[in-house]
Amino acid sequence: MKLSVRWIVIAVFFISSLLLLPNSAFADNQTLNDLSWPNCNEKITSLSTSGIIGINNGLGFSHNPCLAQESLLFHNDYSLYLNTGYPGISYGLMYKDGPKHCQLDNLNCLAYNFGYNDAVYSMKYAWNQDSHSFTWWLDVETENSWTNSFTQNREALTGMIAAIHKYAFMPTVGFYSYPGQWQLITKDWTNLLPAWVATGSDSKQIAAGYCLDSFNGGPTWLTQYTRYLDINYNCLGLNVNILR
Repeated sequence: MKLSVRWIVIAVFFISSLLLLPNSAFADNQTLNDLSWPNCNEKITSLSTSGIIGINNGLGFSHNPCLAQESLLFHNDYSLYLNTGYPGISYGLMYKDGPKHCQLDNLNCLAYNFGYNDAVYSMKYAWNQDSHSFTWWLDVETENSWTNSFTQNREALTGMIAAIHKYAFMPTVGFYSYPGQWQLITKDWTNLLPAWVATGSDSKQIAAGYCLDSFNGGPTWLTQYTRYLDINYNCLGLNVNILR
């Protein structure tokens, strides 16, 4: 039986993706670092073998100029995170025609399209930098711009999730946030996706205690504390960069 060209392409893509799979576990099955644009000019002398890397320069539709270099630091054992935000209708109107065709007064639709296109921008930039991931984190913080509508904010995030599931290969999507900020932005949105909890602490012990504190109803995979670099306590004791 002859294979069609379509199935040959799929097979080649699948085999190539397997070659990108991380082949190491966490150094101590307990902690990993995360890096992004603020670390571009830092001389890093000690780093976990696995990590998480920010695609953006703190905002959506921006890029981390050292994404490619930071990806090499973790020897292909990393996941990626995207900055999120929704500044409102004036920005939503820029994307009113896709992926959904939105009426100008359909604010939820406009928010969804903005988030969708924001995620597509970030994914394209990551791939152009030869950075790939199975696990994609959405960073939800009050430092970025949001509307006063919890529903529109949720729709923007839902659009980002949809884009990742459409274009990424077998992705898992999770959320990074501080519980209080999640409340202010989404009003206790329960979506049951993996959670990466910011603790605001410099204590590993305190961070470990947050493993049972999920802001969105999903399983808590990681909790973050900060010393010289951001450090993340691995609540699962497994390589969360390849779980799905």
